[in-house]
Amino acid sequence: MNPRHILAICRAHARELYRRKLAILLLLGLPLAFYFLAGNDGLAISFATVGFGWSIAIMSLFSTQSLRAITPRLALLGFRPVEIVTGRVLSIASYGAVIGTLLFLFLQTDDVVRSPSHLALSLGFAVVGSCAAGLAVGAISDRETETMLFLIGLVSLTLVAPSASTLAEMLPMFATDEYAWAAVEGELRPGHQPWKATTAVSTVLGVVAVLATLRRLPQAYPGRRRSPGPRFRSG
Repeated sequence: MNPRHILAICRAHARELYRRKLAILLLLGLPLAFYFLAGNDGLAISFATVGFGWSIAIMSLFSTQSLRAITPRLALLGFRPVEIVTGRVLSIASYGAVIGTLLFLFLQTDDVVRSPSHLALSLGFAVVGSCAAGLAVGAISDRETETMLFLIGLVSLTLVAPSASTLAEMLPMFATDEYAWAAVEGELRPGHQPWKATTAVSTVLGVVAVLATLRRLPQAYPGRRRSPGPRFRSG
């Protein structure tokens, strides 16, 4: 991978996200809306962190779809799909780090939080899992309505799926919800390590995002060979 290519992609996405000031403000307000609308104190922390993850997933989706038109040109200039996806991840992670830090400082003021370290892990894995989900979904489909409904479904399942179920572990924000409850309860269940499941799911989604980006560049990507055309004999 070329670091210059990755930084160029990162800057391009950062500028695109910076132009969407209203969208960023709405995304900042989303986890706060989840927090204040939750009736139970412990549930409010879970809702806030999952809402934060949803906002990062939407940001990843918008970032992927808004710059899709220039992706073939980047491929013609020698940018590889893994560099394009990595640049997007760095850009979104930067925004997520800023927003997550502000949300962490706010949620820490709630007396129900007994373990700030678990709260930090919850917000960190929210960025990891939701960013991977948004990039993968955005790379696979360019239909905004369907992709948004899919992300809404992921959030709903995260909040209602039993934590001990296989379905819950397959969701990208599984660790987010588990560490949020650990922040309220003060500790995780003995032997419970939700980061493993979320790391595995995020890795798979990252590979899907790279492969889907490559699939959209069958001719422009310089690393792919074209099938030989028909040969004609002269004379």
